[in-house]
Amino acid sequence: MSNIWEFLLQTMEVTLTAIIILLLKWMFQDKLSPRWQYGIWTLFAVKLILPAGLFRSYVSLDLAAALQVLKAKTECRMESQFSDVFMAIQPNAGIPTSMGMPQSITDWIFTIYLAGVIAAAAYYIIGYLRLQFILRKGLEPADETRQKVMGLCETYRLNPCRIRILDGIESAFICGFFRPVLVIPSNQEDDIDDKILLHELLHKKYFDLWQNGFWCLMRCVHWCNPAMQYVFNRIGNDMESLCDQRVLERIEGEDRRDYGRILLSMTNSKYARALGTTSLSNGGSNIKRRIEAIVRFKKYPKGMALVSLCICLLIAAPVFGGTRQGVDFHEDFSWVSSQDVALAKIRLQGCSTVAGAIDCYTKGLLQGHEDYLAAALPAEQQQKAKEIAADGTLRPEWENYFVMNLEETDCGEMHPYVVLCSEDSEYEEYDDEPPYKVLALPLIVKKENHRWVAASAGEPVQYREEGWTYGNYQKNLPALNTYHGKCEAGNITLEEQTYHYIMSKKEGNEWDWFGYDSTNLSQEPDPDAGFSRHELHYVVNYEHDMNNPEWQNVESVALSARVLTDDEPNPNWSEDSYTRMTSGQSASGDGTAVMSERIEDTWRGDLQMDIGFFEHDKGLKEAKGYAVRVHINMLPQDTILIERGDTDGQ
Repeated sequence: MSNIWEFLLQTMEVTLTAIIILLLKWMFQDKLSPRWQYGIWTLFAVKLILPAGLFRSYVSLDLAAALQVLKAKTECRMESQFSDVFMAIQPNAGIPTSMGMPQSITDWIFTIYLAGVIAAAAYYIIGYLRLQFILRKGLEPADETRQKVMGLCETYRLNPCRIRILDGIESAFICGFFRPVLVIPSNQEDDIDDKILLHELLHKKYFDLWQNGFWCLMRCVHWCNPAMQYVFNRIGNDMESLCDQRVLERIEGEDRRDYGRILLSMTNSKYARALGTTSLSNGGSNIKRRIEAIVRFKKYPKGMALVSLCICLLIAAPVFGGTRQGVDFHEDFSWVSSQDVALAKIRLQGCSTVAGAIDCYTKGLLQGHEDYLAAALPAEQQQKAKEIAADGTLRPEWENYFVMNLEETDCGEMHPYVVLCSEDSEYEEYDDEPPYKVLALPLIVKKENHRWVAASAGEPVQYREEGWTYGNYQKNLPALNTYHGKCEAGNITLEEQTYHYIMSKKEGNEWDWFGYDSTNLSQEPDPDAGFSRHELHYVVNYEHDMNNPEWQNVESVALSARVLTDDEPNPNWSEDSYTRMTSGQSASGDGTAVMSERIEDTWRGDLQMDIGFFEHDKGLKEAKGYAVRVHINMLPQDTILIERGDTDGQ
């Protein structure tokens, strides 16, 4: 949490989570054991640690969106150091961090909040150190007391610890994270009840001191939220009730009634537990609840464990999954007085995938939808969403699109091209499909606050290719990677581009990809979209060494290329494919490509093969490299092996 808005969202989310748990505990108060009553707070502890909105889900998306709107309207009048106007509120951690010197009112409020966290933490730490100092002055226990504690440890199979006798305390307690000490009041040493000692030793056995330390830390983080302070008190009471349960399970008959009387005698005790300590006494009102639990005590049947698990899973759904996941562009916002809340919801949830960000940005741009763009744009461009949507300069007839050259850089960004296609009316009619006009829009895609965002990286490139857009290397776009190799007969240059097809939901709830069947394709973007298929297209250029006398009498040249994979790390050449070819080229989707050409008097030593491609539905990491073979006069000459990623030019 690096600004006041992130803290407000975090404390709001955990408070709502606590309310849900408290309601559930109230419903099952007399039906489920103290183990469940305290164990359910584990979900709350996880919620405290995880930053709010980490999985694009909120306990209440409406309240989170309202806070986002309030932030935008407040910060637009300021120049804050800690927060941005349109940046989606997304804490990076469940604890606060400082980002520099405050400049605005909201910065100063957050600074005051941080000061409160530090003051609360200092209070607990100083109290703990002070107690440790006092314990050094404590007395060694009498032999009878030591034997009593050792006997309890042997009877109940507990690990013993150091014992100190101290004046001025009301009840025994355990203190210390790493070397726990059992502290006994000096006025109770001679007649202290075994059950009190057992209670404290069980605290040590189940690491309740460390749990107490965690809850104290969270008290400091949420010091200004009174509702959370009440919740932490309830958690402490449930921890003590669970320890009571463990004691009662180990004693029988009259000892159980005595244990209840011991608690009754402490109803007037103050509750002032220090960091890293446990105590049988936790305040009068809390002890009353514990006595009520003791009255209900019973050894709960094993079958209730399954019921408890089911209840935990039931509550985990709204706590971690939220009321709704995924952006809903058709949600009814008629009750909202402003479109701001609708856009805030979209910004908060954003795009979970690279394909989703590209899909939202491209369709928002083409259709002029501000809400589509709001889901995809980075924070610094959110204020321009309406302007970008209304621009209208990029308006090809809607057909389909695909993505080219999608590869992550060292800084985590991607710089792909979105290739948009529409029929070109300037061409004459053809018997077959008409050629296409191609618009290649450069994008920048990156992660921002755990969400993927996309934005324009320049003006679209307009050009016409002879033939059709799909199925061949696009010469008018730069290569993703360029590889060079040298063979005895000449030089090899291989350039590659990648093609990625985004899966788009059809209106009939069927799935297909852009670039193939565009019938009934939904024009609404999918922020969680994936890629349906990936293709690797490459061209091979061969430059013949015309100065080598051995290769001057050339009648034919053939090139063959293979994409190498882990399954096929070595090229599997088919000699017949060269000897039977007189002129032409062919390719297949497994990465195989062949080209042969008869040499005439006008040949100057260049030959280009431009139809090689490799396709895979899970990505292109399977393609490890290339093998290129040169045939001179139908005889194999050289084989060049190229490893992908080992580029020496681009």
